[in-house]
Amino acid sequence: MTKRQRTILVIAVLIVSGILVYFVWVNRKRKNTYLGNETTLEVLQQDESLDTNKVLKLGVQGEEVKELQRLINNALQQSVFSLAYLNIDGDFGPYTESASVQVFGLDQITLTDAYNMSNNILNIN
Repeated sequence: MTKRQRTILVIAVLIVSGILVYFVWVNRKRKNTYLGNETTLEVLQQDESLDTNKVLKLGVQGEEVKELQRLINNALQQSVFSLAYLNIDGDFGPYTESASVQVFGLDQITLTDAYNMSNNILNIN
């Protein structure tokens, strides 16, 4: 390897490292501001007005989907390298489906199962 090639390699490594550090910094900043004043524990408390046994899958809309999206976002926050968050819009579309598969391993889920799995992911008893 020539001196020029080594120099280019070092510069490339420094650039990639800088980009990685930037994304980790942005992600940590997001974690602190994304949910506003809500804490993870508050979000994971079940809302009595929600139908926690309703099957949430592609095409379903409503408050139950919004809660699922909050749970998914909380789980994604635990990953340092997760840069994507769901919009909490109450629409179980392809992005919510993909995120549900990523976080829970399921493309359809009930809130009861999501609460239980979220508590296991976050180690909350």
